[in-house]
Amino acid sequence: MGSRQKPSGERDGDIPDRRWTEYGIGAFGGTVLHTDPRFVESVTSVVAEIERTTSAEVVVVAAGRSHSHAALGVRCGVVAAWLALLCMVVVPWEFSPEWMLLELPVLGGLVAWFVPRSERVVRTLLPSARAQRLVARAAAAAFTEEVVHGTRDRTGLLIYLSGVENQVAVIADGGIEACVPPGEWAALPWCGAPARPGPKELDAFLEGMRAIGQTLAAHLPADPDDNPDELPDAPRVRP
Repeated sequence: MGSRQKPSGERDGDIPDRRWTEYGIGAFGGTVLHTDPRFVESVTSVVAEIERTTSAEVVVVAAGRSHSHAALGVRCGVVAAWLALLCMVVVPWEFSPEWMLLELPVLGGLVAWFVPRSERVVRTLLPSARAQRLVARAAAAAFTEEVVHGTRDRTGLLIYLSGVENQVAVIADGGIEACVPPGEWAALPWCGAPARPGPKELDAFLEGMRAIGQTLAAHLPADPDDNPDELPDAPRVRP
């Protein structure tokens, strides 16, 4: 287990998110964890390391974002236009009504375009509870899409990292839930909640993975004579 590595190609379901790749994740400030050039190799190595000691199958999905946040941009655009109108009314200068009809929609549109493309702005304005819900929903979809539930003994584990929202969601299949006590599971990094804030550094993410792996090894130890590698070790990196 952990010896077979197969890169994951882009799937049809990823195509709608390519528009974010064109502009670059965090193009207007900030970076996301999985853009670290060491990410794929390091995560693949740690997954293989974990799976040598446990019968569980670990799947890591790293997504640039879990939602377009277009609605957040629209709300900010509307607020920006109203604030600009208020300023035009309050300041002692005269503004042409014709220009106001042009400038206010343009300003609102620019803000609506900019906000969802700025990682820092999204992280600042997006309520943490909503970020957790969006990431948890995307993780649940990824659990099915990556067939994490398809292992022989239902021992699949998904670690879903969402870059812009800076959240990590961990979903364990029934075989793991049946073997690991809930209290012990909840004490592990990112476990026991729909989603939790993610680490800022790759090394911290890898250490969190290893901590989860140690618990899996204790409760679902590997059988040296029967421990197939059912799912690829390489992380699935999405735009």
